[in-house]
Amino acid sequence: MMSKPGNPADHYEPDINSPKSAHFLPDGSKLYIESLEGGHTVVIDVPTWTRKTSIEHEFTRADSARFAGTEVFDYKFGKRSNVNVFRGKPVESALSHEGKYLWVTYYRRSFDANAQLPSAVALIDTRTDSILRVFPTGPLPKMIASSPDGKWLAVTHWGDNTVAVMDIPPPPRIRSAT
Repeated sequence: MMSKPGNPADHYEPDINSPKSAHFLPDGSKLYIESLEGGHTVVIDVPTWTRKTSIEHEFTRADSARFAGTEVFDYKFGKRSNVNVFRGKPVESALSHEGKYLWVTYYRRSFDANAQLPSAVALIDTRTDSILRVFPTGPLPKMIASSPDGKWLAVTHWGDNTVAVMDIPPPPRIRSAT
């Protein structure tokens, strides 16, 4: 059980347990906080400094569409079945595409107590504050960074001493009719 702050001017947020990273949207309207032990990304509305929502990183069989198309990665899970049914421990995050997307690495999947198996990175739409897709990563993904042009995402893996670089092309631009 976490202890509440003693100062009445402090704000207590129960979904934040072992905060690992925080990012403001470029326009300053929201603050995203990764809660490792809480299993959430807590979204704070900056003008009011109140919780807007809390994104839970838990996936069931019903979430299988979020993993569609990610099978191209050759990560080995041993004999584990249902690898996409898990609770993620969000650790680090990075914004891309001018703040439209937040990428969140999972320290490990809940079924991997020793953090030796591949983990994952979630893609969150910052307009809806919902998880769009989940991609596998190597074991123990830690730091994550997007290129300034939004074309690449780099993820460091402490578990196997590698760095993955993912091609994340910018979303199509909507052009107005002239």
